[in-house]
Amino acid sequence: MTVFYLQKQKRSDYVELYRIDNEAVQVNSFTVDLFIHQKWIDDRLMFPKNMTKDKFINLQSHWKQRIWTPDTFFKNGIAGDVTSENFRTNYFQLYENKTVWMSSRVSVDLVCEMDFSKYPHDFHFCNISLMSLSHRKITLNLNWEVFQLSKRLFNTDFEIKFVRRWRCDKTYDIGE
Repeated sequence: MTVFYLQKQKRSDYVELYRIDNEAVQVNSFTVDLFIHQKWIDDRLMFPKNMTKDKFINLQSHWKQRIWTPDTFFKNGIAGDVTSENFRTNYFQLYENKTVWMSSRVSVDLVCEMDFSKYPHDFHFCNISLMSLSHRKITLNLNWEVFQLSKRLFNTDFEIKFVRRWRCDKTYDIGE
């Protein structure tokens, strides 16, 4: 499980990576199964009073159509995405302080340039890049935070030697 933490002023995301598929290496891509967790505050939401003594309530996946959700997507994705209708496995919690926590299961194919000329002593640097297309960095700020690899990471053909994080503030023609 690779856990990526991202934060915004009132929002944070992280990703849990559970599987890397090596069948796609011939086409310079890799497939991952992961859970992406996103958290934000939406002041427009009202927590139902007198409905529960808990500090949060669980919401079913159909709430994704009724409340604002981030448009986070995989920048280097080939197939699969957090916002795709094919990935309807969502879980929501609404907290008293108007925080929404969303967990989504995703299987995604990602681009990774691989050079096998030094096989079997080759190393590949593959990214999992998340971004928002419709929000400028002034309103949505994604920051990578510290994460750790899980002992439950399933892959017998690859070994993850290290993980690094970085920030990209690239400006595109359609926004920042």
